[in-house]
Amino acid sequence: MASYRAAATLIARYLARHEFVEGVYLHRSVATGEVSFGQSDIDLLLVLNSPEQGAAMASEMAQLFGDVSRLLRLHPGLLHLQIHDRQGLARWIRTDSYRGWMECYTARLAAGRASEFLPPSLRRRDALLWFSFTPGLFLSTAVRLASKRDQLKIATEMWSAYEFYRGWIETPDLTRGQAQSRAIQKGEPAGLLRAMADAGEALKFIAELAEMLHADLLPRLAPLDEPLVFRAPMPPRRLEQCFILLPAKRFRLPDILGESLEPWAILATPELLHLYIKYVQPFSYWYMPPKVLKLGISPPDLLDYVRSCRFFLQDNFLRNAGFAHMYPRAPGATVAVAEYALPYLEDGLRPPVPSEQQLLAFFEGPDDIYELYGRHFERIYWQSRRHLERLEGIAARMESGSQTADA
Repeated sequence: MASYRAAATLIARYLARHEFVEGVYLHRSVATGEVSFGQSDIDLLLVLNSPEQGAAMASEMAQLFGDVSRLLRLHPGLLHLQIHDRQGLARWIRTDSYRGWMECYTARLAAGRASEFLPPSLRRRDALLWFSFTPGLFLSTAVRLASKRDQLKIATEMWSAYEFYRGWIETPDLTRGQAQSRAIQKGEPAGLLRAMADAGEALKFIAELAEMLHADLLPRLAPLDEPLVFRAPMPPRRLEQCFILLPAKRFRLPDILGESLEPWAILATPELLHLYIKYVQPFSYWYMPPKVLKLGISPPDLLDYVRSCRFFLQDNFLRNAGFAHMYPRAPGATVAVAEYALPYLEDGLRPPVPSEQQLLAFFEGPDDIYELYGRHFERIYWQSRRHLERLEGIAARMESGSQTADA
């Protein structure tokens, strides 16, 4: 742990030498002390010293990418950066109250000047996004690399999100150790306790958890008899995505051939995919094949589209290119999909499936990270800000109407 902290602090000081960097923080596992030597990323959060009129910081982002490229030559894949401007940090914490609250209590300043981390009012619903998003982000990689450690990590974080959503804990767990200690004290859930004793049981527990939450929230699905592998667009993030769908009873090794998994594939049971579509990627419903829809996967609600757009338009997601992934077209596609959907959402309509020409146009853009920040990012950033203002207005009206109806 000490070596990770020392390396992270040195990198933080190197990045903080720029005048436009306000502060660099240790976050996630490096901040909480739950690292595994040689496996954990060095997770850093940067806050840019950005005046309102220059908040896009396009040329500065290109400089940071050059720094990170040099650092990654020392250890490819070790460094993960989350980058905010001042306004974006505050907006992200408000929008994603579950992760934002955790960041407010765990981020540790490593270099530069401290920024304001104001804990948000917690919304239990925000935990549903991370319950569904965490396996979508990391599970196929954990299985492909045969990392039982990461499979247990994902299972623990999903259980913690589930407990918070159900109201069984007052605030989110700040560490996985908290969730696991509570499970040991309570003697449940049995699935997590099995996975803690044998991490090979983690996949089975993930499938059980997805079935439990799905039963609480969504219509029952027809059984999937055999595994289903397909490719489909997944806007706003990818033009083509590999999906691997397995029955819950077969969601385990060796039924999943980990070494054959593509990087970033979506590995899921039908229930987990349904949750992922509703709470994370509603636009992917457009492209689900008939075999999947026949299971009974229901179309997302209008508010699901609004919340997804607001989530992916946050400034840290727009700045992920070059720092968390190498897809320079993703920021522009995110803005383009939101721009397409907004008129329909403002009229109270579900966005219809775009034409093939429109879909391809969403993903037109730079092929190079330097080109993204040098020529396109300023426009993308300010478009995202305008879209967010409209989306926040739509969300406020929808949520107010929902509360009135509930009353």
